[in-house]
Amino acid sequence: MNPALLLFVAATMAPASAATTVNGFSIAPHATFVTKSVADELDQQRPPGTAASPTHQVAGKQMMIMVQGGLVTCCGSTGFDVGVGAAFMPLKDNDKFEINGDFNFGRLFSTNLIYISFNGQYDFHLNNSKAVPFAGGGIGIAHTSGATNTAFQLLFGAQFEMSSGRAVRAQVRFLFTSGASTTLILGGFAF
Repeated sequence: MNPALLLFVAATMAPASAATTVNGFSIAPHATFVTKSVADELDQQRPPGTAASPTHQVAGKQMMIMVQGGLVTCCGSTGFDVGVGAAFMPLKDNDKFEINGDFNFGRLFSTNLIYISFNGQYDFHLNNSKAVPFAGGGIGIAHTSGATNTAFQLLFGAQFEMSSGRAVRAQVRFLFTSGASTTLILGGFAF
């Protein structure tokens, strides 16, 4: 066994006379050995909190709630968008895959806009970085002045952890509606 990958944890302190010596190491009678893989070592190099943070627990799974807002552009017109969203990590031991959805209200073409989105997203964790880039895709539903469009969308962005433990997320979404594409530039704050 490689001594560099061996972690020795003594459950209780025993007197020196009760210790056993093996290859020059003193072992207490109730000692426990735990081996760590190289993957575990590398994973620990990632700073704490690089997963979506702050997180809440729902049915034993991680969940993040966000408020967001930004710009909406389509067909030469620019408007705004504000809303709330939730991100859910369905796999208990995998903080890279996320399912998220949001509900937004805004103005575009001098009319009200309702935008609902459901997405799958992959988070790219970087060692020794508080930034988590992501990419994904899903379905966007946009409703303006009596017309509703449901279309495929792509999203790209990054999440940044603040010193307070909160997270800030910036992203760009491309909603491919019939006849035109809509671009949303959003910033969000997790609480």
